[in-house]
Amino acid sequence: MTPPTPPALTAVVTGANRGIGQGFVARLLADGWAVVATARSDAGSRELAQLPRLAGLPADSPLAAARAVFHPLDVTSDASVAAFARALAARPVHLLVNNAGILLHPHDSVARNILTATFDTNASGPLVLAQALLPNLALAAKDSGTRAVIANVSSNMGSIADNTSGGYYAYRASKAALNAISKSLAIDFDHHHISVIPIHPGYVITDMSPEGNVTVVESVDGMVKLVNAARETPAMSGEFYHFKGHKLVW
Repeated sequence: MTPPTPPALTAVVTGANRGIGQGFVARLLADGWAVVATARSDAGSRELAQLPRLAGLPADSPLAAARAVFHPLDVTSDASVAAFARALAARPVHLLVNNAGILLHPHDSVARNILTATFDTNASGPLVLAQALLPNLALAAKDSGTRAVIANVSSNMGSIADNTSGGYYAYRASKAALNAISKSLAIDFDHHHISVIPIHPGYVITDMSPEGNVTVVESVDGMVKLVNAARETPAMSGEFYHFKGHKLVW
């Protein structure tokens, strides 16, 4: 008798309709994960329709249909986050990728609306979502016997020690806040066997940074390696990483 196939690990990816988020979904699908891909509106589902193909799966394959799900999620809306958490109900979540982020123009603005909007998406959003999905993450860690992981897509621009060029007030401060949030979550969630790692993805070629020097595939490959290592290595939690694997200064 053939033994039953174990259920796929489940990942939630925010900002999944383009760039790094889309790359995460494609890579995780290719690696056998079930993925709940989120974006701010149903428009994201059209862009995500191509992901099974990017992952090497036929678009009409039952496997792709079973493992790739789109759900609208606005991380700046408490109502949207609450509805999303209800939709997942008691489903174990082994990985949360907090990727949704914004970089508003002008970069050096100190206008209050730009500061507030940037913090709301880049820092507050990941924290509120992590808290909302704590039961799902804890359940995954308990059921799987390995640690659940929250991977917060940060930036070396959030490093205070590495800031040598100034500017980018809202973006830098929001990513520094995300790093501080990641450290606190790593401490507070540790007894649930949940690891939290902020990761600098590199200067990735995306709509946000078309002049970048790292491809989405290269960046995501490195970040997935870190996630897989963090599932087995508790000591990685609460450290700030470069996508190539080395630690960064806060």
